[in-house]
Amino acid sequence: MSDQVKSDVIVVAREGYTVLLEIGGRTFDIDCHEAINLSSIFPADVLERCSSLSTHLRLGNLVYFKEGTKLSEDVTATVEIKPLREETAQHITSQIDQAEKDVNRTNMELKTRADITEATRKHIQKQVQESKKEILDTDQKILKKTVQTVDEAVAPIAERKHAMTPKELTMKVTMDVSTEDFAKRQKALKVEHDAADEADEARAENEINKQEIANEQNANEQG
Repeated sequence: MSDQVKSDVIVVAREGYTVLLEIGGRTFDIDCHEAINLSSIFPADVLERCSSLSTHLRLGNLVYFKEGTKLSEDVTATVEIKPLREETAQHITSQIDQAEKDVNRTNMELKTRADITEATRKHIQKQVQESKKEILDTDQKILKKTVQTVDEAVAPIAERKHAMTPKELTMKVTMDVSTEDFAKRQKALKVEHDAADEADEARAENEINKQEIANEQNANEQG
């Protein structure tokens, strides 16, 4: 294009084409029916550095207009718009497709959570409550057995017929279950109960996640 910028740069689109040309922040729609004198609009150095113009000329989308060349006057002729950067159009299309997928996925997630709010959550909560009841019943049995052992250990002694001897009066009293052992058992029961609560919560969360995955798979199959 170096030799051409020494004189006026007049271009026209190839027969049957319409070209979008970008120069200096401006966009020109050039067809094959009318030539445009770019030198009357931009300085020669601007045209020399314009990659858009160079690329279109190199690809043959634009051609130099020569004096005496007769242009097509058939306005009904098929016109093909050939953008300079097809990858830009593909990128925009990909973004639109991705945005549509994101919207559909978001709607599906909202619908999934809405679906499990009533029936599924009630079912999961019922299972959790049943598990808690089973653990509490077990704890009550252990506590009842422990209290019974303590009661037996401190049961009143049968009435004696004779007074206690000095040696008996100085003997230490012992029980089947010591106070320390009883306290340890109580502490262990509390730890077990807390661990059971955490396990219930984890199981409930796992059930919810499974239901969400199942609903999402059903939605994909139906879609």
